[in-house]
Amino acid sequence: MELMLVKSPYGLHPENPDTEQFIQGLRIGALLQAKFSKVRNPTFHRKFMALVKLAFDLWETMEPELTAVVVDGETVVPERNFNEFRYWLTIKAGFYHVLVYPDGAVRVRAKSIKFASMDDAEFEQLYSKVLDVVLTQVLKDQYSKAWMDNNVNRILHFA
Repeated sequence: MELMLVKSPYGLHPENPDTEQFIQGLRIGALLQAKFSKVRNPTFHRKFMALVKLAFDLWETMEPELTAVVVDGETVVPERNFNEFRYWLTIKAGFYHVLVYPDGAVRVRAKSIKFASMDDAEFEQLYSKVLDVVLTQVLKDQYSKAWMDNNVNRILHFA
């Protein structure tokens, strides 16, 4: 399990409910082994997620009706999925791995945005490039960078 801890003047404390629940469930005297690493700015991570959520919501309103497609002979209506949208943005922004499978198929997978997988500098690049993708490929230049930034910041203040 990955735990998130925050340092206070009194020691390390759980940063989120999952970590707190895990620690509360330990017996007194339980021994844990851990590798610690300093994580990047969590506020900026929340800003990135707010940007993606705003873009997803705008995309849903721009194209409210989804057209049925045929997959393996069956007609289905595709669904929108926030995580898949985020992965798509990450790939389009140039942050991906190319993988090969035993049958020779090649797949592109989004790079992980976990705190341990990307430092602050790389995450800032990701944010900037994802914002460009959102503006040009999702919203088709209907909104400005300033408009997006203002609304992302507004979301963060209400969250």
